[in-house]
Amino acid sequence: TTYSKADRINIAISSKVDGIILEGDNSEETADLVRKASSKGIPVVTVLSDCVSSPRKSYIGLNNYSLGKEYGTALGHIAQDKKVDSLSVLILTDNDEGNYDDVIRTGIQEYAVGRSIELESSVVDTSTPFTSQEDVMTILDNMERIPDVIICLNERTSESAYQCIVDKNLVGKTTVLGYYDSDTILKAIDKGSVYATFSIQSRYVAEQCVNALNGYIETGFVSEYLSSDYILINKENLTTYIAGGDKNEG
Repeated sequence: TTYSKADRINIAISSKVDGIILEGDNSEETADLVRKASSKGIPVVTVLSDCVSSPRKSYIGLNNYSLGKEYGTALGHIAQDKKVDSLSVLILTDNDEGNYDDVIRTGIQEYAVGRSIELESSVVDTSTPFTSQEDVMTILDNMERIPDVIICLNERTSESAYQCIVDKNLVGKTTVLGYYDSDTILKAIDKGSVYATFSIQSRYVAEQCVNALNGYIETGFVSEYLSSDYILINKENLTTYIAGGDKNEG
């Protein structure tokens, strides 16, 4: 049986769990359920996405502004590798409301200030793999020239961009900076078709969630916000990353 998020929270509350770790959202329904859990003495920790209007005890978030700066630093390395003074960059975002693409993009834009980096953004429909790939293909077809670098801010656009540059024989003519550590993207890095990708340090984030919950249960106090960074995966550390992770990593 597939349960909704609300169903799962209600099941947890009915089961009288000691604590709940939850990917938050901005819905009033979720906020009400967090209030319900809190009224029953069950502390809630949110992760990846917050539930701002709720009495959650702590939020373990990702430093998306820092990620934007990391994308910018990677652009600098690409320019050095290509031995060029300027870069044209296409940033592919998705159409989901409430995501952090704008924060990431701000970090990239701030890195580009004072540098010869021309930025352009396009929104991709990521509702299905087909629409994502179709949108990326259309965006590239409508550009006057193929950008030097394509930055993808989620897994689906990363895989779609990779597939499109392979289908259009653009490998080596444009460079892809991806997001997430799917098998497809890791294999593309190994082949040299994708320059690098950024991924969540899942194990560390998970530890932060558990520690925050345990800390609150034991002392009644916990930091309201805890931050985690992303990890850069490229050809240099790919083998080490794969050897050190598992199928659930990322």
